[in-house]
Amino acid sequence: MYNHSKNFQECFYMFESKITFECNNMRKGNIVPKIMVYLIALFIFISISLIPVIADPVDNKGDGNGDINTPPSSPPKGPNNESDGNSYNNSEQNKDQNTDNKNDTQNREQNQNQENNSEQNQKQNQNRTGENDNVTEKKMRYQQRNMEMVLEQNRTKIRSEWEQDEYQDELEIIFDTEKGPRFILDYKNNMHSFDNNLSFKIQIKELIEYRDINGNSRYDQEDIIVNVYSFENLNFENLTYQNKYSDDGKKINLISTQTENGVFKINIYHSNNYSVLGNQILSPSEIKIDFIINNYPFEEQNTQLALNAMLETQHRAELNINSFDEIQGFSDNESVLDITTNNNHGFFSWAEKVDVDNVTNQVKTTIQSQIIESIVDNVKISNKISNIYFSYPRGSNIIHDPKIGVISISFDTFELGSIGNLINIENIFTYVGICILASFMFLGLIFIRKKI
Repeated sequence: MYNHSKNFQECFYMFESKITFECNNMRKGNIVPKIMVYLIALFIFISISLIPVIADPVDNKGDGNGDINTPPSSPPKGPNNESDGNSYNNSEQNKDQNTDNKNDTQNREQNQNQENNSEQNQKQNQNRTGENDNVTEKKMRYQQRNMEMVLEQNRTKIRSEWEQDEYQDELEIIFDTEKGPRFILDYKNNMHSFDNNLSFKIQIKELIEYRDINGNSRYDQEDIIVNVYSFENLNFENLTYQNKYSDDGKKINLISTQTENGVFKINIYHSNNYSVLGNQILSPSEIKIDFIINNYPFEEQNTQLALNAMLETQHRAELNINSFDEIQGFSDNESVLDITTNNNHGFFSWAEKVDVDNVTNQVKTTIQSQIIESIVDNVKISNKISNIYFSYPRGSNIIHDPKIGVISISFDTFELGSIGNLINIENIFTYVGICILASFMFLGLIFIRKKI
């Protein structure tokens, strides 16, 4: 913990010496204004006092459990040591003792190796346990959302909200299958006075069987389309709802549907708090999706599949090679289309790896974008349309994991809240005392100058 009293004393003595020195100079006739010197010193003094007083506990053993007071190991017992109150003068006892010392040293080395291995294992498993530096339990609790779901046969609405002090936001994600699988996301918050809303739609349109003419393992305009498996006119089974539990014991909502022939299936995972799913962490302001392709009826022997998802928004949409979750350490190897306004940030991200017949392969992505302008109520509206083509290696069972969500204002206000915690009941008297002392010192200097 930060020691305020010690720094308070040091700064007080520093000011006392400085005032004495300046007063002596004033008596000698040297009354050059020193106000700037005092103001700078005063600024440094107050800055020191505002160093965070809520520090993370020191973890001496690296096991993430906070303060551990390890008793110092006893010194090796030699001929002249009196650890048991007696002197060891017998040579045989000395030999035995030296042997014990060697054994103790070996045991300590083994224990140290075990601790190092344990620490390495813990670092490797940080993303799976959700207890790494990026996602502390405190931050998890801070960003937990209140959630409600509206469940229908071919439509579901996931609505969640977050509130802390004067800040709040609302996130709504609608999924329906009436004209093929479609996601609609709306987000708003009160953190900014303008530009508070963000929205976009994602339509899962079709599977494309194509001949890879240029051999680049991705679908593009040069390739020949063999068949289009459109979802718009296909019937999807009624949505099913299940309660599951994540790897760290958090409740997960699982929503599923598939085409009537079972060729294409969608799983949707959502939770109101951080949850560990396999090797990634699902945040409460996003949903994880499984695209599952089972036994697609290929028409030719040497063709590949591409899944077409279309994103539509009136906001900026930009491709990035690293997603927000990847930067935070919540996942690995993700690309993303970031949908942004001046104040809000949404995303459609996807894993760069795909599981094909239980073998991990690379996903190749092609994005074709255009802007469509229209006039609604005499207002010109520009919609950005991005067609994303996920190209998969040929296989019988294909599983790919994208995500849809936003970066909630809780990520920003958590840091503000941390700073706000500095000025609390425990420390308020310290800050008030500093302000009073600084005022008296400043007025005292003016008084002394006038007297002289």
